[in-house]
Amino acid sequence: MILLIILLFILIIICGFLFYYYSIEKNKNIEIIKINNKAIEANKKIELINNNLLEKQELINKTYKQKQNELAEIQQHINNAEEISQQSFKRYAEALDELYKNKEEQYDELIKELEQSYDNKQDEILAEMATIQENLDNIANTRVAALEAQLREEQMKQQAEFYSLNIDTIDKREVHILHSIEFELRDPRPVRMII
Repeated sequence: MILLIILLFILIIICGFLFYYYSIEKNKNIEIIKINNKAIEANKKIELINNNLLEKQELINKTYKQKQNELAEIQQHINNAEEISQQSFKRYAEALDELYKNKEEQYDELIKELEQSYDNKQDEILAEMATIQENLDNIANTRVAALEAQLREEQMKQQAEFYSLNIDTIDKREVHILHSIEFELRDPRPVRMII
């Protein structure tokens, strides 16, 4: 009987464990069902998002194709503009080269004229310098002659002073008196001889 009680007791314990395990499993199943429901709702939301994304992807692809076409058109315009710009630049460069050649020719002509003018002016200046040098030589010769004449005059003065008499102031006054009466005489020659 004890054995039966023990068996019964074990059976009750096993039933209790089974009930407990069943209730846990039931709760787990309920949780799994709730999670599945949430997952289904999430899947629906994801499906909606995927549909929205697909629509947006299609819109992006369509916009991308439009932008690619626009970009191709813009690139074509840029290429055309570059070609026109290069042609314009080439024409402008050719015009500048032509203008440069003309200016260079004018410059060469001006340089030749300036060199000719310089040579002419140099010849004129050399001629003027020769004339001025000649005038300077004449002036120098004249000055030398004048100095020589002045020296001769001074020598003559010195010689004249050497041969003349030095008189004092009383004699000078007498000579002056004789000169004053000289005009009153009929023949002033004897007075001059006296002087």
